[in-house]
Amino acid sequence: MMRLGLHISNFTWPDGPARLAPTLAEIASAADEAGFERISVMDHLWQIGVVGPPEIVPAAEAL
Repeated sequence: MMRLGLHISNFTWPDGPARLAPTLAEIASAADEAGFERISVMDHLWQIGVVGPPEIVPAAEAL
């Protein structure tokens, strides 16, 4: 059996930090319904260079 995960590499959405939790909850719910096994989000420690510099992704503890 193949298990799929969803990685969110950029969560700097137009509505800003105020919508971060509700939007991630909506995504998590949709991913769960679609059968994804896990969800991960980008962090400063694991930033992928082609996505952008570490500063583009707000640290969760700062929100």
